[in-house]
Amino acid sequence: MISLKSDDRDRIYQAKEILLRNFVKPPSVRDLAQQVGLNEFKLRQGFHQMFGNTVFGCLQDHQMQEARWL
Repeated sequence: MISLKSDDRDRIYQAKEILLRNFVKPPSVRDLAQQVGLNEFKLRQGFHQMFGNTVFGCLQDHQMQEARWL
C-alpha cells in the first residue's frame, strides 16, 4: 500500500471524474495520468486503494450502470 498525500487523492478523484465523463471514449491510463499530473503507478495504486477497483474496473462498472439505466 502506498502513502497518498491529500494532493494525490484530489488528483485521483479528478482522474475518476475525467474517466467517467469520457466513458464512451476513455483515455488510456497513461493519458489520464498525464492529465492529472501523476505517474501511472501512483494512479493505478491510488484507484485500487481509494475505490477498491482498478481504473478500468471503475470504468466498466460505470458503463454497466449506464447500460442498465438505458
